[in-house]
Amino acid sequence: MPVVNTNHTLSKGKRPLAVDEDDGGGLAESSKKKKRSKSAAHVHEEGNADDDDESSETTRTSLICETLLNMSSKPVDNIDERDGVEAVVAALQRHVHSADVKHQACVALRNLAAANEENRARVVVSGGVEAVVAAMQRHGSHAGVQQQACGALSHLAITGEHDARIVDSGGVEAVVAAMKRHGSHAGVQHQACAALHNLAFHEENAARVVDSGGVEAVVAAMKRHGSHTDVQHQACMALRELAVDEENDARIVVSGGVEAVVAAMKRHGSHAGVQTEACAALCNLAHEEKNRARIGDSGGVEAVVAAMKRHGSHAGVQTEACGALRNLAVNEENRARIIVDLGGVEALVAAMKRHGSHAGVQTEARAALRNLSRNAEIRARIVDSGGVDALPTATTPPPPPPQ
Repeated sequence: MPVVNTNHTLSKGKRPLAVDEDDGGGLAESSKKKKRSKSAAHVHEEGNADDDDESSETTRTSLICETLLNMSSKPVDNIDERDGVEAVVAALQRHVHSADVKHQACVALRNLAAANEENRARVVVSGGVEAVVAAMQRHGSHAGVQQQACGALSHLAITGEHDARIVDSGGVEAVVAAMKRHGSHAGVQHQACAALHNLAFHEENAARVVDSGGVEAVVAAMKRHGSHTDVQHQACMALRELAVDEENDARIVVSGGVEAVVAAMKRHGSHAGVQTEACAALCNLAHEEKNRARIGDSGGVEAVVAAMKRHGSHAGVQTEACGALRNLAVNEENRARIIVDLGGVEALVAAMKRHGSHAGVQTEARAALRNLSRNAEIRARIVDSGGVDALPTATTPPPPPPQ
């Protein structure tokens, strides 16, 4: 895409769940894993249980899942060598009435799925996706089951080919239902937003999320849990993916998504992750002409420039913020905000100077400056700020007119 284009939609990129703090689920995916002894745990053989003593068997199975949970929450590579994945899935399938077993099993599967792709594949082959979704459907009122099941689906959805199994099993609807039923539970909202973010990577899945009421659920989570950084971070990531589609944009805007994203930026100004994903969401929303004024009127331009000034050394924030300004600058009123009131030109030039070797920052900042340089007065300000190298030369075609 030539840098002189006025519109820019971020390429959709799947990312693993970023757990900022342990919310009871244990291992975050980025954690390093260590080897453990094969003798560290014993896997109970279900077939040896007395079928006439269901309560006793359920208790034993819950203890087994807890043991596997403790194993999986430690950095390990080889839990699958002891058939841990299959044992946990079997527990989910057999003990349909026990929320306790389902809770422990979902935590274990979440950690196992976070560890590596081999474990994720074994969970899917063993029927784990269907078992997790069934647990969510059966124990809809149990917040712990819902939170950890959403976490498990989030990690499983990191691998693209597993998405179809999750969607076909009713996973999208189960996640959205969990968000609606447990609106006050930040842990459920955090993990559910993360699951929707990864599932929405594929266009057909994004449509399923929207049709299930996922946009409204994500925005509602942002409004209800404004002080919860993890919810805001994952919700912005979900909206970023969903906003790639023009029809989804309308749902986001009508639901108050623009205002929710800007509010997140203002409340969590020091959190680079929130700022990065919020800028990316605004960038995608600003690809549509009708949304640019709404973002500007909601304080979005101010929030983006503030993020650039506060996180000058963070290339991710700078890239996404420059992309957002690139699209927002097509609107004349936004150009005035960026240039006259906020020091946006200076922020763009500073980003280029500080991140001279970063292709993303350079591309987006140059395109933003070119969109801003349509009149002589603004062009002169860019030159005065040291941004002359970013401007089109006599042989460079001028940017197309605003849409």
